[in-house]
Amino acid sequence: MLTKMITSMKANMTLSDKAGEEEQDPTVYLWLLYFTAQHFMYVNDYDKALYHINEAIGHTPTVIELYCLKSQIYKKAGDQILASDYYEEARKLDQADRYLNAKSSRYLIRVDNISKAEATMS
Repeated sequence: MLTKMITSMKANMTLSDKAGEEEQDPTVYLWLLYFTAQHFMYVNDYDKALYHINEAIGHTPTVIELYCLKSQIYKKAGDQILASDYYEEARKLDQADRYLNAKSSRYLIRVDNISKAEATMS
């Protein structure tokens, strides 16, 4: 169902191929990609999850949540270093966000980058 909606949104900006369907806002496509990436992450299909989150990042590269999800996908797939890198990228989009600073530091500690984690927290 999700992939059909994505295909329809790409083709004609509607959620289905039915005639007379209301055209959707472009943000619907973005969050549909986000939700689909989350779904594939939870069913352990990391390649499809990364494909959809990369599509979402390509669509709107300034949304912090996309980088956070990409980091979570890599973490769940077992690549702690890339997970840390993408959380750091999310943090750089809004350096005043204390939650992102703390989360990025936590991911840095997991990969034994203590000095950078301390610098991020300070």
